[in-house]
Amino acid sequence: MTAQASDSVLCRDQEFSLTGWEGAGLFEPGQYGLHPVQVSTGNWLGYICTYAVSDNVLRLERLEIGFGADDRAAARRGEGPPLFGVRPRLTEQDSYALYEHLDQAIAFSGTLTLGADFVWDTYVHMGFHPPWKHRVVWDLTFEAGKLVGATDRSADMARMREAEASGGLAGLFKPLTPTP
Repeated sequence: MTAQASDSVLCRDQEFSLTGWEGAGLFEPGQYGLHPVQVSTGNWLGYICTYAVSDNVLRLERLEIGFGADDRAAARRGEGPPLFGVRPRLTEQDSYALYEHLDQAIAFSGTLTLGADFVWDTYVHMGFHPPWKHRVVWDLTFEAGKLVGATDRSADMARMREAEASGGLAGLFKPLTPTP
């Protein structure tokens, strides 16, 4: 099993990994006629989003997506399926198509858990890494895409790492998990 690439969120001039969420309204390619294809064992979903919080609004800035042969060939010709008026370009490896500079408001309602400064001693080569494996952790709460609250969870995560180092986290934390 392979560690999975996480979506990222740019916030307060820092890049965070999206380590979990509760709520609804994050970007889903199928809602826009895109059909991601897994092209790496490190990306089961077939796509990776980069969001940004700008002027207290959640925005989709970039999409990296695996395409099937037909969509990949169309992207190579500059005719790939448009997303928010933007056509994709292929990466140098020809594995993923990139949609960049999207600047599309996302009407997410719920809480995003963001992590930065990954603790490499906790690395496991499988699945998505939970929030406690980061030194800097924030919960951001949104209503219809507007930021309405932010809670620094870094101290909580430090306690969880200490608990894990001394015998395990069982019962200490119920991590936020992605909803399908």
